[in-house]
Formats: sequence, C-alpha cells, structure tokens
Amino acid sequence: MRMIGIYDSWVGGLATLEYFKELIPEYNFSILTDNAMFPLGEKTPEEIQVNTFKALERFFNKGAKLVIIACNTAAAYSVRKWQSQFPNKKVLSITVPWVEELLITGDTNHKNVGILATKSTVFSWIYHDLFTRLGGENKNYNPNFECIISSDLIQTIEKHPYHQKTEQLIKQYCQKFTRNPEILILWCTHFSLVKPLFEKYFKGKVIDPSEHAAKKLKNYLTQHPEIDQQLTKNSAGQVWKTNYYTTWEQNYALSFLENCVFEKIKL
Repeated sequence: MRMIGIYDSWVGGLATLEYFKELIPEYNFSILTDNAMFPLGEKTPEEIQVNTFKALERFFNKGAKLVIIACNTAAAYSVRKWQSQFPNKKVLSITVPWVEELLITGDTNHKNVGILATKSTVFSWIYHDLFTRLGGENKNYNPNFECIISSDLIQTIEKHPYHQKTEQLIKQYCQKFTRNPEILILWCTHFSLVKPLFEKYFKGKVIDPSEHAAKKLKNYLTQHPEIDQQLTKNSAGQVWKTNYYTTWEQNYALSFLENCVFEKIKL
C-alpha cells in the first residue's frame, strides 16, 4: 500500500489523523503509535532520534511515499537530520505549520505567546529557531515566548481525556502564564484531543498545530503531483502499536478507525 505515514508517541497522533481524514479522506494512511516509548518527552535526545529513525525506516519499507511526524518532540530532534540524510524519502512535521500560522495570525498587538509542551520539546528551542528561519523577525513581529512544561497534563489526558480532573488541570495551566499571552500554542498532539477545554479557559486565540498541518498537507499534495500520483486512494488504513495498551480504544470514539487494520509491532 502506497500510503501517507503518521508517527506519534501515543494517542495524540489519532487527533492528527482525524484532521487529515476529515480534509483528505480519500488517501490511505498508516499511523504508528509508539506507546512503548511514552512519554517520549522524558527521553534523551539520542533515544528520541534513534527511535524516530526506526519508525521512519519502517514506514518507507512498508511503502510510504510521505511521512508526517505528528509528535513535536520527535520532530524537534529528528526531522531536519532525516531530511538532510535522506532527501528522497519525504518526511514533514506538524511543527512548521503552527509557526507559519502564528506568522499569519500574530500581529504587533500579540506581544506574548504561550506554549504548552513536553520538557524535551521546550529544551530543543526549535520554536525560536523556526520562527527566525521562517522570517518572523523580518515582519517586525517579535513576540515573547513563554513556555510551560506540561508533562503531567499530557499524562492525565492520556489516562482520563474527558474526566473532571483533566478539565481542572487544563484550567490551572491556562492560568499559569505570567505574561498574559494573547495566543496559546498546543504544542503536544494530546492537547488536540481536548482542544475545546483549552478554548473554554484560555481567553485568547488557541492554535492547534495538527489542524493547520492538515491544511498544509492538502496544499503540499496539490503542489507536488509527483508524490500525489504515487499514493493509493481507497480510504484504507493501518494502525501499528509498539505495545498493547487499550486506554484510547476504550476512551476515544473515533469512527474513522473502524476500517483500519490493527497490528502490534516491534521497532
């Protein structure tokens, strides 16, 4: 199957896949939820990169023509190195689209930008690097980024996505910022699953990278017919897991998974 691959450390990638399936349902997708490595944000940069490369290699060995790294932590430590080493094996991430959206949305009135992410993602400084590379400073838009490590929130969403405890913790995190940001970046795919709760408690604009990555992917395929023409389009799908763990199967009613084939694998 000549598919589009999606790599994530756990259930958050399903939210990314849902955005893709809503916008471009005709394509075949395979998602690898690397739950054996969860929480990936607590691993070393070396561990993150090695495991991400193993996942990417599997995708291309199984027929992928394009792979999206949905996990921001994995992307921060892997995507640019992969692109430099294997330019003919196309890998993109959901990190760039949110920076591009910020440059479109942000203006001189938006001085402060809040970011919620894993420890490893925050310490990578990739957000500042991308903002500079994509020309943010040339637009006379120089926001103050305030990053908050939110690993406990991520793990709570993982276990109890719609529980009152999760909502209360989200409310607390939205109040933790000291600079009163006008924009909030949900820089972990887990947050996509409960985006309405962030919109309920955060007073400004909420940017979900997965949502904007789906729009960018649709445009990318239009602009790259040489890739689009290679892809199978019969709406089939596969879900690969590196460890059996059933929380998301019990807690997430995602109808687009009904036609997927599930398989436990080892990287």
